[in-house]
Formats: sequence, structure tokens, C-alpha cells
Amino acid sequence: NSPSLDLDEFLQACKKPEVQMRMRQLGLPLSDAAKLFGVIDENGSRSLTFNEFITGCMKLKGPAQSKELLAIQAHADSLAKKMEVLSESLA
Repeated sequence: NSPSLDLDEFLQACKKPEVQMRMRQLGLPLSDAAKLFGVIDENGSRSLTFNEFITGCMKLKGPAQSKELLAIQAHADSLAKKMEVLSESLA
């Protein structure tokens, strides 16, 4: 076991019934686990430390809030990546 969790490990864990149950208890959406991982991975390192995972989950906790935040964060991330590509192409 590594001290961090990468996307593949996260996706595999999200397939386990006990993980799904805990995520539901926290009100965290698992319909798109990859998107959830991206939102929790605030620094974009493509891996989650234990603290980063807990902090991210607590920020998203709640039934309506988590889904709305997930959608907004995913859209913001997408826009940021597009802006970065555009900036690099203009340089």
C-alpha cells in the first residue's frame, strides 16, 4: 500500500460495496468517480494523500451541495485546462 492513492486505485476502491456504502453515508456522488477524484485532487498531482482525500470529502459532504460543487468544479477545471492550452499556443 502506498501513502497516496492514484486514480486507478481510487476507481478500483469505488467498486467495492463497503466503499460505496461509506461514500453514500457521506452524501458523496459516485456516479462519476473519476470526476470526484479530480475535484478532490485540488493540487492536480493525480494522486491523493490521506489528508487530501479526507479534506476533499469533507468539503463535498452533503446531498445537494456535493453534486452541485462537483459539476461546478469539473467545469472550472475544464476551463482552466483550455485556458492553459490557449496560453501556451499564443506564447
